Amino acid sequence: MQPDPLILLPAIRHEVSRQDFFGQALKDGLSPILLLRASEGLAQLVLRQGELPAILRELRPAQRALLERAVALLEQSKLAHPSQILGAIQHPSPAGSPGEEDVAAYEILLEAIAASIGVLSLERQRRPSIAGELNAICHAASRIEARMRAAYKAALARVKATLDATSDQSGEETIEPTEARLTAALRNRFPEHPTIEARDLRRISGVNAQEIYFFELANHPTSSGPMVLRRGSDYNLTGGSIADEFELLSYLHSQGVRVPRVLMAERDLAWFGTEFSVMERMRGAAQTPKSLGESGPAVALDVAKTLAQFHRVEASKLTGRHGQGRSSLTELLRTRIDRFYSRWQAQRSESSLAVEAGYDWLRANIGTVQGDVSLVHGDCNFRNILIDGNRVSALLDWELAHAGHPAEDLAYVRPDIEQILPWSEFVAAYEAAGGPHVSEHALRYFAVWANVWRTSMAAWLSAAYSRGEHQNFIFATVAFHEYYTTLDDLCAFMDTQAYEVDR
Repeated sequence: MQPDPLILLPAIRHEVSRQDFFGQALKDGLSPILLLRASEGLAQLVLRQGELPAILRELRPAQRALLERAVALLEQSKLAHPSQILGAIQHPSPAGSPGEEDVAAYEILLEAIAASIGVLSLERQRRPSIAGELNAICHAASRIEARMRAAYKAALARVKATLDATSDQSGEETIEPTEARLTAALRNRFPEHPTIEARDLRRISGVNAQEIYFFELANHPTSSGPMVLRRGSDYNLTGGSIADEFELLSYLHSQGVRVPRVLMAERDLAWFGTEFSVMERMRGAAQTPKSLGESGPAVALDVAKTLAQFHRVEASKLTGRHGQGRSSLTELLRTRIDRFYSRWQAQRSESSLAVEAGYDWLRANIGTVQGDVSLVHGDCNFRNILIDGNRVSALLDWELAHAGHPAEDLAYVRPDIEQILPWSEFVAAYEAAGGPHVSEHALRYFAVWANVWRTSMAAWLSAAYSRGEHQNFIFATVAFHEYYTTLDDLCAFMDTQAYEVDR
């Protein structure tokens, strides 16, 4: 799953160029210089891992032949061998991974030759007889280094050419949001408010499936104030539609569920190259369980109440994947598992026996999940919960929402909750607020499901990056890390006897 380094460079430069890391637009001041130097350094890192080992491997025979000449001259002149020579003779091919071994071997031979020349040069005045041979050794050594530098510069030029040719591809495929274009889109949607205006638009960095922008909405009679623009990214990880969330969030908001009120959703790609939505910006911020401090237990109890209220909403009122239709709970679960598994087979970057076993376990144990169908968030943990003081202000990121079983949300948020509150107290608060009873079998089932779907999605995202299907370097590297983290958890479960309990 190691990404192609030639994809790495344009992806990083694309991401960096869209961020105002230095307090001003990248086109001004020192920022372009820093970006240029960063690109240069990254290109050389890619070259060191890519073509450099092959270049050095080709030079090794000439280096060894030159070292033998230098050693012979040292022995002829009865001069002591420098310590570097002994290492070069005893360890001609250092242990290491491919590439690293070639670099290390070149450097060891380089040090040995340089040390030999240094000793012989100091003796030149006292031993004129060695001058001719020493000159020949110095000339040969310089030619070897000149060959290396010429090959290195040519390879570096190729890397830079690839970088320059591909760095702006993503930018050409989408239209960057600006205040003027967003204002035009808003006025097009709300012609009755011709003075409506978007101000102070700024992109928010983070690990998000969609691109997030904050802005201030002015001159709207009922919705002026802080707003959020959510735009589809260049790789649709979840397969969902931002525009489709309009119906869901509008319905949930009408039912009193703590979600942002959506002002508009747009399917017309002419505005920004992707679908987008505009919604109110809620107070608060996402936090980790540890960062909550003394407010942690109160927040956990409010999460329980929020989820209970959400799980009571009737899924039958919605259509598409958010609605139940005529499917039973078992049919909904099987369809979802089969859909994820088909995508796993088609888009994974490497095979995994643990993931295969995980999908098999989920199919075999569907019968342990009983109860009524409800709406499920699908990605419910503290990363997607806004917290304001001691309470939940909103649930965010509904790309994976669907009709299913409430235990899925509870199992997924459980690791966060148990860091700040006993699970029994959370469940008691959840049920007291009207949430349905869920069994331990169902919670365990969806704990396995959480690892399977997170591992699958992380594999898809990082594999798509390595194939050049998107350039979101930050998201891809997080996915690459998360793939192995969740895979470790899945392997641990599959290695226990608990795997057999429900069969």
